[in-house]
Amino acid sequence: MFNAPIKLPLLLGSATILLSSIIASCSSGSTSSEAESLYAQASDAFNAGHYEQSLSLIDSIDTAYPRAIDIRKQCRLLKPQVIERLAALRISAIDSLLALNAYRGDSLRSALSLEKNPVEGYYVGVDSRGVDVLSTPGIHSRVSPDYHFYFVASCPKPIGLTSVSVETPDGQSASTPVVKFDGERSTRHSSCQTITFTETESAPIAQFVEQHRDQPITIRFRGDSGNHTMPLSDTQRRSLTSCYGLVAAANNDKALRLESEKWQRQLQVARTQLATVADTTSRH
Repeated sequence: MFNAPIKLPLLLGSATILLSSIIASCSSGSTSSEAESLYAQASDAFNAGHYEQSLSLIDSIDTAYPRAIDIRKQCRLLKPQVIERLAALRISAIDSLLALNAYRGDSLRSALSLEKNPVEGYYVGVDSRGVDVLSTPGIHSRVSPDYHFYFVASCPKPIGLTSVSVETPDGQSASTPVVKFDGERSTRHSSCQTITFTETESAPIAQFVEQHRDQPITIRFRGDSGNHTMPLSDTQRRSLTSCYGLVAAANNDKALRLESEKWQRQLQVARTQLATVADTTSRH
């Protein structure tokens, strides 16, 4: 299953720098011995488990020494071996991250409860079940069934509500964009004024609250005719962080699975190439 996206460690930056420096040092008079030296380095890097570096060295030989035919043939034999090891390593790392992410997602899911309505149900924090938005001011966080985060802001004062911000005592803040009254997602009632903010509009608020989880947060409702402030309650804070965290975990799960599929394809290609080489060798 599915907080901030987990990223795999990448070594491509240093490998790219290495490749650039190799190419820059080569000229049309490059010798076969230089290509052999690079191949030896690539082989040593492979045996040491430095697969990104090995791949970069192999690619540099193709680029910088097009006439080193014999060495390039050796590179074509080595490259699928390197990719096979690298892909297997990446897939294993992703599997571990998926397991950690699933544990996090399960924990967050247990902190939410499904609210049903005639149009489409949504998830809220377990402490926020059955809360009436029109009679309870604040930020009401929700998760759609297809894992999209959004919230409804409910202001108890007739200020012509257009946006919401959250603030810490030291003056830091985050805000939603302005949403003009339209009678649909921006509504005005005798008891309150509400705006339903989309996922994109809600994200800066959720991220700010998450980043300042140990500080008190003030909600500032902004309108055409003034502002109104109130503290973000513990219940609404828990609901917000749980809802946003679950969606982040779901998105992370999707990204990790796509990454795994990419490496699975590379692994299959490498193994096919190795099998072809083995078959060709056995016939000679």
